[in-house]
Parts: sequence; structure tokens; C-alpha cells
Amino acid sequence: PPSSGPESVPCDAAAAVDASVSVVPPRASSDVRPGRNDLITLLRSPIPSGGKRLLHLFSGLTNRPGSLGWVARTLGYECADIDILNHPDHDVLHHDLEVEIVDSILSGRVTAVMLGTPCNTFSVARMHDDGGPEQLRSLRYPHGIPGISVFGRKAVEVSDRLVAFSIRVIIACKTSAVGWVLENPPGRGIGSEFYQAVFAQHVSLFELRTVR
Repeated sequence: PPSSGPESVPCDAAAAVDASVSVVPPRASSDVRPGRNDLITLLRSPIPSGGKRLLHLFSGLTNRPGSLGWVARTLGYECADIDILNHPDHDVLHHDLEVEIVDSILSGRVTAVMLGTPCNTFSVARMHDDGGPEQLRSLRYPHGIPGISVFGRKAVEVSDRLVAFSIRVIIACKTSAVGWVLENPPGRGIGSEFYQAVFAQHVSLFELRTVR
């Protein structure tokens, strides 16, 4: 299982599966993409005796071959894939669901947590002068560059709320000695070990005050 640090899960989850392991895992209950009530029922239930439960937040579509959830189930873990792509009721900004997620961690009903917090507002793909999507953040204005579009401002606000949720989850994990991993690209701006001059004003999730 992952330890409480950002390097503990490989980027290519499929690499974690030995070639001798069957590539067709048994159909899991999460494959039916449960709504909020079913998800809350799962979060309130104890971990099966001898088992391990992984929460995969912002998982993408459940059980895609090679995905983390697919690998986890292949290796015998119970994995809850939580993402609005699986069901609109998986919105972690809904207060009731957030409370249940945090409580399940604090109450010992989770073995480990993987967070794939959306990085679209932080992406360097927004920093190419090629007519692509507008740049929304910078080192000087990490919570939104003045003059961005109404749509861009809304995207930053939602992203900031998802980051704040992610930090609350991580604090719960650290409080409960639950392993966690936060997956996001590193900064490329001034002061970063991955500095690139063309992205000198790039700011990553890890450089936000709420994260530090």
C-alpha cells in the first residue's frame, strides 16, 4: 500500500501489476457507479476483515484497464472511485459527501487515499502563445490573473475549492496515520527545481498558501 508521501505510487499504475496477474479483474461493486447514497453507505461500512480499502478521489472513469482502481482491484483491494464522471452525485464539494469522506478516514474505515486533484487551471498548456486556453494563474496572481474571462474566474474559484477540500482530506489522513498521495504536476516557474524560462511565471498547486 502507498505510504504517506508523494512518491509512493508510480505514475504508470499498470507497471504495478506483475505479468502473471490476470488482466481481467472480477467485476467490482463500484463498476455500477453508485450514487451518493450508495457511496455514503460504503464509506460508513467497516473495512472487510483482512481487507484494505483505497479511496481514489478524482479517479476518472471507474475500472479503466491500467487505471489505479483497476490495478488495486486486481491486487485484491477494495477501491472506491469517486468522480463526477462516474456519477453526478460524486461531487465532493457537496457538504454531506465531504463530511462522510473525511469521517471515514478519521474513523479508520480507509486504508489509503489517492487524490488526483484537477490540475487544469495550473497547466503550462495555458502558457503557450498559440491561441489556446487562457492563462488563469501566475506566481504573482496564484488565485487568478486580473482580467481573465468570467468563465476563467469561475474555473479558478471551483479549482481553489477542490484544492481546499484536498487539503482537508490530507489533514484527516495525517491525523489518522492513513497513507495518502496527491498527484499533480510540479511547478516550472522561478524558484522551482524544474524551472523553465518560458514558464517563469508558472505556479503549481503545491505553491499555493493553502497547500504550503
